[in-house]
Amino acid sequence: MLRERLGARYVNAGFTFGQGSFNAIDKNAPGAPWRRFTIGPPATRAGEDVLERVSRRDWYLDTRAAAPGVAHDWIGAAHPTRNLGVAWPSDEYENTRLRASYDILIHLHHIGATHRRATNST
Repeated sequence: MLRERLGARYVNAGFTFGQGSFNAIDKNAPGAPWRRFTIGPPATRAGEDVLERVSRRDWYLDTRAAAPGVAHDWIGAAHPTRNLGVAWPSDEYENTRLRASYDILIHLHHIGATHRRATNST
């Protein structure tokens, strides 16, 4: 919908990661506050397993400008890729075509959950 409305001005950026922690609603404790979850390295042959080997540093790719070849074909094909949302645990992997999903792909080797601040209800 946004791409239809904004055309070339719309750029969709998404990210993948190797391992780390994140905040989410615990599906096993409905009504509980958000909590921190930690997950380890990706499954062998999962999308992130391959992306982890591209560089030792965090990196990004403009998928719209990827030159024809192996990488272009790989990001165009579906691979099991982590799909994290607002609630956890969930089905961790979903077959994803990265080039079709993101204009800009950002890959981080390690992520850390944000620090939550207590709120005053005065």
